[in-house]
Amino acid sequence: MHMTLSVKKFAGLTLTAFLLSAIPAVAQVNSFLQSYSRFEKRRAEGKNVKSYLSYGINFGLAFSSVDFSHSYSTIDGSGNIVGSNVISRSFDVRGYQFGANVYFRLFDVTPNSTVMFNISPSGYVFHYEMGPIHPVNSNLGEYDYTLAIGNIALPLTLDYKTGGEALFDKSYRTSFTVGAGLSPVVYGTNFGDLQKMKLGIRPFVHAEIGVFAAIEWKIRLSYMPGTARVMDLYSDDAGMETMPVDSHIQMNTSSMFSVGIALMPFSFGWKSERW
Repeated sequence: MHMTLSVKKFAGLTLTAFLLSAIPAVAQVNSFLQSYSRFEKRRAEGKNVKSYLSYGINFGLAFSSVDFSHSYSTIDGSGNIVGSNVISRSFDVRGYQFGANVYFRLFDVTPNSTVMFNISPSGYVFHYEMGPIHPVNSNLGEYDYTLAIGNIALPLTLDYKTGGEALFDKSYRTSFTVGAGLSPVVYGTNFGDLQKMKLGIRPFVHAEIGVFAAIEWKIRLSYMPGTARVMDLYSDDAGMETMPVDSHIQMNTSSMFSVGIALMPFSFGWKSERW
């Protein structure tokens, strides 16, 4: 039987992550207010600058790797501890990424390019069949668990944009974006009957190449470098009662990479003029 993550715990940690994510945003308040003032001025001039024109969604494939280790004490036939052992595995995982984007214009760099503040809530889902694991010389013959990792991320980036997306202008058929920042992450991991939730902050970079064809379509690449400890369980933790004596299970995920498609469903409302 697979245990499910506590709804209250999940909601609490997710709320904490979103509150943490607000910290970098505070630094952008002044720029955002200036942008909003410019937004209101352009709208008063009759420009089509509705905020939803910047909304986008994205989805694609995600790739990472996992380092797994299970250390425990070995016992003899009488149940006495006689030593220790470690089982280690490293493997690649593939899954899915999905998310949304909303941009806030900060300042223009050139007449055809701009810098925007990007908020991009995203989800990553990975699934892997571990196969039988045999803790030798222990009170447990083997276990065969399925690994499921679900990450909720909130990348906050400064993006440099050129072309149609920078101007919300249909007459520019192509666009390019590159951005970098930080992402609070909630890691939720299920390993058979074992579960764990953790918080972290990772660097985040992404790039997009877009073309306007009825709406704005983009090829999107994103990368979250570094490693994260997603599971760290000891023999006295819930669900570990049947594990070998003095068990300690650890899992680390490596950098996450995704490739996919992004689109801006309201971009059909762009005009052939800039803000």
